[in-house]
Amino acid sequence: MDALSIHLMLNHVPVLSVIVGTLLVSLATFIRRRSLWRLGTAALVVAGVSFYPVQWTGGNAEQVHMTRWYVQHDAIEEHEEASEQAIWVVLLAGGVAAYAFWRASRGPVTELPVVPAWLRGAVVVTALAASAATVKVAYEAGFISHKNPLLTRTTVPPADSVPVKVPSGSMTPE
Repeated sequence: MDALSIHLMLNHVPVLSVIVGTLLVSLATFIRRRSLWRLGTAALVVAGVSFYPVQWTGGNAEQVHMTRWYVQHDAIEEHEEASEQAIWVVLLAGGVAAYAFWRASRGPVTELPVVPAWLRGAVVVTALAASAATVKVAYEAGFISHKNPLLTRTTVPPADSVPVKVPSGSMTPE
C-alpha cells in the first residue's frame, strides 16, 4: 500500500469528525442534551487528534501523486496551503472541545451539560471555523483528481474525426 492510499483512507476521519461534531455541539447548545454535547465534543477531539497524521501522510502522497500524468501541481499546492491553514483551526477547536468535554464529565450527571455559556459558545464558534476550514481543504482536494480539467472534458471529438478500422466479420475495432 502506497502513501497515497494511506492518505486517502485517513483523510475522511477529520473531515467527517469536524462536520458531525459541529452539528452535534450546535444541536446540543439549542436543545441542551448532555449526551449530544459529549458526543459532539468527542468528535471534535478526534478531528483535532487525527488532522496531523492526515497532513503528514499528505506530504508523502504528494510525491506519489506527482507521478500521475493528469495531476496538476497547482491543484496540489492549493490543497496543501489550505491544509496548512486549517490544521491550526482544527487543533484549536479540538483543544477547546477537549477542555469542554472534561468540564462536562466532571460535573454532576444531569441531562443538561454542566459547562459555562462562554465555553459552549467558544466550542461552537471554533467548531464552525474548523468546519469551514476543513470543507475548504476537501474542496481543494477535489481539483487534484475528481474535478481535474484534464479528466472532466465535456467536449468529445466528432465520431467521423477518429478513424476506426473494423475488419470484415468482426464486431470490434482493431
